[in-house]
Amino acid sequence: MATQSVTQCYSNPKNKKATNVTEKYDDKPTQITQRYLSASLTQKKTTRQGLAADTLIAERYRIQKGPLGDISGEANVYQCLDNTTQQTVAVKVYHYSAVPKTDVILRLQQLKHPNVISLYEHGEWQGHFYEVMEFCEGGVMSEYMPFSEEELRKALPGIIQALEHCHRQGIVHRDIKPNNLFFNNSEQRHPLIGDFGISSYLEKSVNIHHTQTAANLTLDYAAPELLDGHEVSAKTDYYSLGITLLHLLRGRSPFYGLNKNDVLVSHLRGRVSLPDNLSLDFHQLLRGLTLPNSEDRWGYNEVLGWLRGEHVALHLDSLQNADPNKGTKPYPGYPQVRTAQALASSLDRFDAFKQLQRGDIRRWIFDNINQNLAEEIEALETNYEDRPELALYKLQGLLTPDTPLPVGKQTVNNLRALVELLKKAETNTKLADSLLDVLWNEYLESWLISTKAGGEAHVKLVTQIIGLRERLHYRAPEAALFALCYSLDPQRPVQINESLQLNSPHSLPQLFKAERKIVEVFLTEFIYSKRFDEWLRAAEFPDWQEDLHFIENTRSFYLDQKKMGTYCVLWHYYPDLPFSFAQQSITEPVMLATLIDASIENTQKGLVLLSNGWLRAWLVGSGKIRSMELDQALLNIKDSTEAKLEAILHLLHPQLPFPQLHSDLAQLNFYRIYQGESRTLNWVLSNEGRGYLNGEIILAHYGEGVFLDKYSIEGNYQCYKVTIKVMETLKAGVHRNVLHIRSNGGDMEIPVRFTVRVQAEEAVPWWQSLLDRFF
Repeated sequence: MATQSVTQCYSNPKNKKATNVTEKYDDKPTQITQRYLSASLTQKKTTRQGLAADTLIAERYRIQKGPLGDISGEANVYQCLDNTTQQTVAVKVYHYSAVPKTDVILRLQQLKHPNVISLYEHGEWQGHFYEVMEFCEGGVMSEYMPFSEEELRKALPGIIQALEHCHRQGIVHRDIKPNNLFFNNSEQRHPLIGDFGISSYLEKSVNIHHTQTAANLTLDYAAPELLDGHEVSAKTDYYSLGITLLHLLRGRSPFYGLNKNDVLVSHLRGRVSLPDNLSLDFHQLLRGLTLPNSEDRWGYNEVLGWLRGEHVALHLDSLQNADPNKGTKPYPGYPQVRTAQALASSLDRFDAFKQLQRGDIRRWIFDNINQNLAEEIEALETNYEDRPELALYKLQGLLTPDTPLPVGKQTVNNLRALVELLKKAETNTKLADSLLDVLWNEYLESWLISTKAGGEAHVKLVTQIIGLRERLHYRAPEAALFALCYSLDPQRPVQINESLQLNSPHSLPQLFKAERKIVEVFLTEFIYSKRFDEWLRAAEFPDWQEDLHFIENTRSFYLDQKKMGTYCVLWHYYPDLPFSFAQQSITEPVMLATLIDASIENTQKGLVLLSNGWLRAWLVGSGKIRSMELDQALLNIKDSTEAKLEAILHLLHPQLPFPQLHSDLAQLNFYRIYQGESRTLNWVLSNEGRGYLNGEIILAHYGEGVFLDKYSIEGNYQCYKVTIKVMETLKAGVHRNVLHIRSNGGDMEIPVRFTVRVQAEEAVPWWQSLLDRFF
């Protein structure tokens, strides 16, 4: 065996052991059960001390590595070579003060199961008790965290079979946790349970055991009955298994960051928090395993049923049971039935809808079965007058919560079976129509409400289904079954083809690099069929709401340019995807601005990119420029395409020089003009810098005889005709105006001056003409 493989079992080279857990309880007394306190206060702090390498234990087991694994309050574990058999074994050497229960050790030595670590022998050496165990090359399961749900689903059968075998032999482990679950090899295919150091017998007559001490327990995984002195049973190990599975999924304890009192309260009051990203299937499993009441908690049979895809009930709340003296009076409308269940199975044998509307069923339920149930039935009497079949199905669900969901000629008993039907419906049109029927006609949410098939998450699921029905029924019905499938199983990858699958939007870059054309075609259909939207809603990836808003806007903006919309979304998740321009791959806006500005030919190409929308798609999609700033420049209808491009170039490259405005005249002086005459001067504005000059000209005073042939500035050389028309309304004398120039090359003011004279006036003295000319 290689050195690295030998050390993996306990030394945890990946440094992913089950840390971030609450250590064994040894704090000062607080308000918790006295039994647990008294045990924990006697525990001593443990230091990392051990035996040296090459030490020979019991004259047979030579230490190769160790101590291995976590610091223990009762023993250290070493990797040893058995000099007799030449096999690698694990030897657990107990501290002086720690001695395991002899009867349990003897029972464990006889315990043989493929998923239980074998105990070869035990004994005493130099005042220490020791155990010789099977060595697990694959190491502890905590080394491989975090696990996916599918990986844990594969490991779970072996674990529960091992627990069931132990429980049948009368042994409860009492300390199931990530560091006590092992793999026998590095392929992680064969799980084993080990470290039975604090195990107890179960009394065969009642299958329970009153625990005596909790000192060596790890608090994070301790079942409530271990903490409050109640009876320990096989269900105790299943509670610890639930916490352990949750830890393995998340990569850290669910109680990470909590103090020990908070952890105790979480256990005792059933406040174990489950993450939002769990599938409904796993949510149901973990909630069933972590119920605080051991009678309601799932055990071997329930977990086995869950693995088989069977419907397993969750007792989430204490239901109000019927009085045993009631329920014996026959139902008047159909005297053959005397119970709610019998009534539910007989609704098709009499005019049940008519009797429901009359209130007959409600009154009988109120008098004989359950008052709260009668109140729920009352809502069916008036709300479904035009939908009798749905009303009776809802009634059946209220009377017998395990009523299956009818899908065509098939029936569904749990969410896993429903998900399997949805997968088959992808290639079965008839089945797809049947599933749409139960969705559009509200049967699905009725079934979820009555059966609570999603456990605690069923309320959220019902809300999701109502939302997708209202959202998609008339606008995108083809996306409905897809949306439903991922609402039920949000962690399911999206299958692109037989070899490609999409696990999250952020894996798009990697897929696009590998199969560009395939991913492009898939993504276009995915976006414009609205399946992308529904996937984001169901899976709730990080920032999914912002992403959803972006995709909705993109689809609307590029409704007739689907390829462009596809790449805009692709750039959103893959901002470093190069943008092609002038045979170069562009990743930064400054580089693109520099290239466009480099030559007239490149500027023309830039104008084409701007006109056809690709420039905006890249910039908005990749987030290189805020879409608000970009659209503000693009949506200015007064500007030409050249002017818009110039504005965008400065957004791309803020240090890019601006045009430089130049006027060939400092002022416009028309001198003396007689009434009825007109005079025109040519005036030139030009750009003495780089880029494209644009702007506008504004007169300080309109309607006073000054006219321009155009008031816009578009281009780097603009010739204007400025005309003075002397109307009769203009009084004789000197008139002044100003041309205000506002441009991207700067601002400027050009004075305009002229003098109005009347034809019949006497000759003007020479000095007056001189004054008119210059002043």
